[in-house]
Amino acid sequence: MVETRAANWRFVVSLAVLSFATVLLLGDAVLGDPDTYWHIGAGRWIIAHRAIPTADPFSNSVAGIPWVPHEWLSEVIFAAVYQWLGWSGIILHTALFAGGALGIFGHFVIRWLEPLYALIVVIMGLVLLMPHLYARPHILALPFMIAFVGELVTARERHERPSLWLLPLICTWANLHGAFVIGIGFAAYFTAEALFEDGWEKGKSWLPFLALVICSSLVTPNGVNGLLVLGSYSGLDTIMGQIKEWQPPNFQTLQPVEIWILGFVALGLALGVRLRATRLIIVVGLLHLALKQARNVELLGFLAPLVVLPSAAPQVYAALKRGYNDRWISTPVMAGVALLVLVVTSRFLLIDHERQDDAISPIKAVAAARAQGVTGPVFNSYGFGGYLIFAGIAPFIDGRGEMYGDAFFKRYVEAEEGGGLPELLTERKFGWVLIEPDLEANRVFARLPDWHPIYSDKFAVVYVPDSPG
Repeated sequence: MVETRAANWRFVVSLAVLSFATVLLLGDAVLGDPDTYWHIGAGRWIIAHRAIPTADPFSNSVAGIPWVPHEWLSEVIFAAVYQWLGWSGIILHTALFAGGALGIFGHFVIRWLEPLYALIVVIMGLVLLMPHLYARPHILALPFMIAFVGELVTARERHERPSLWLLPLICTWANLHGAFVIGIGFAAYFTAEALFEDGWEKGKSWLPFLALVICSSLVTPNGVNGLLVLGSYSGLDTIMGQIKEWQPPNFQTLQPVEIWILGFVALGLALGVRLRATRLIIVVGLLHLALKQARNVELLGFLAPLVVLPSAAPQVYAALKRGYNDRWISTPVMAGVALLVLVVTSRFLLIDHERQDDAISPIKAVAAARAQGVTGPVFNSYGFGGYLIFAGIAPFIDGRGEMYGDAFFKRYVEAEEGGGLPELLTERKFGWVLIEPDLEANRVFARLPDWHPIYSDKFAVVYVPDSPG
C-alpha cells in the first residue's frame, strides 16, 4: 500500500480542485434537468412552513396524495443556496460537491495505484458521471456514498469492524437522497462476507454494526417510509420507458460506459487479474445495474474500483513488474490545477447565470400566459412541471413520477400523443395548456373548435379555451 501520506494528500486535493474547476467550466449545463426547479420549490416550501410535507402540496392533479420527500435535506440546501446566491450559487455548490466526491474517490484509489493510473481511474469515473452531472440531490449525496463504501472496503481489507463514524455519514446520506439503500446493501453484503471469510468469532462484530447502520438510516423525518417509498418505483414501466435516465444506455452510439467496460475487461484478461468470488459478485451486480438503467452508470465507475483495487492492483503491478511510486505527478498536478482554478473561477464570477428560455424553462410562455390573465389549472408537458412549481404554478405533472404512478403517467403520455386528449380536457376543466411545440397534441388542438393558441415559440405553446371555465 502507498504510505507517503503527504504526497497522497497533495494528489487528493489536486483531484478535488481539478474536478471542481471542470464542473464550473460546464456552467449552465449542470442546470439542464427540469427536476432542479422543483427541488428548489420543495426546499422553499419546507423552509417557509418549517415542516416536511407528507402529502403533495404542488400539483393540480393529485394534490393531497401521500408523498414522501426523501430528498428533503438536499432540497433545503438547494433553496437556501438559490436564495443567497441565485443560479451561480447552484452551479458553485454542485461543483463543490462533485469536486469533493472525486477527491474522496481519489483518496481511496491512490492507496492502491500510482498517481498516473489513479488519475486514469478517477477520470473514467468522472466521464461516467458526466451525462448525469446535474444540480440534483444525487450529486450532494455522492461524496457520502463514496466515503461510506470506501470505508467499508477498507475495514474488510483490515479484517476489522468499520468505524462508528460511518453511522452519522449514512444518516446524512439518508436525508439527502434515497440511494442510501445502496449503503445498507453494501453493509449487509460485507457483513455476510466477513462471516463467510473470517468466521463467526471475528465476523460477528459486523452484525451490531449492520443493525446500527439500518437504525441510523431511519433517523429522518420520513422514518421507515424513507425505505418503503422505494417500493413505489416497482411497476413504473411506462415512466421508465419514457424517461431517458431510467432507460438502458444506447449502445447504437459510442457510450463512455462501453469504453469503461471494454477497457477494464481487456486489462483484466491481458494481465490475468483474478478476483475472489465475493468481489466478483459485486462487480457483476453493479454491471447489471449500469446496463439496466443509465442513471446507475456512475455506480459502476465509482464503486467497482473501490471493491476490486485492493486485490487487483498488486496483481497488475506484478504483471507489469513495476513497483509503487506516488511522488512524481504530485507537484506538476498541483501547479497546473492551481492555475486552472484561478482562470476558471475568475471566468465563472464574471458570467451572469440567470436562466433563459430553453427546453425545460418556458419563461416567456408563462409570462405571456400571466400577462393575459389565464386562470384555472394547467395541463403541461412533463418537462415543464419543474419550472411551474418553481414559478408558483401548480402543474398537472412533474418529475415526481413515483408519486403520480404508472397509470397516471400512461394517460398523460397518451394525451400528449393525441389519444384521449379532448376527454381529458373536458374531465379536468383546464384553464390553459402549456406544451412542447412538436407534440402530436398540437395537431389535436388545431382541430378543437373551442381552444386557441395565445403564445408560441420554439420551446412552448400556450392554449386557452374560448370560454374559460
